Amino acid sequence: MFNEKKFRMALIENGLKIDDIAKALKVSKTTIYRKIKGESDFFRSEIQTIAEMVGKENANQIFFAN
Repeated sequence: MFNEKKFRMALIENGLKIDDIAKALKVSKTTIYRKIKGESDFFRSEIQTIAEMVGKENANQIFFAN
């Protein structure tokens, strides 16, 4: 299950913004917000890209923690 709080904390820790994630994933900010709110799912390739940006441990906590 996606953890929005940990996602936002990982962005702050890594000096990233939603814009940076959107550009890396080649999607709009609106699409990122939909994914954050659970209206749409992250694709495996998107999770991999985010993991490279915020670190694999952070990504595990963001996408796979209970």
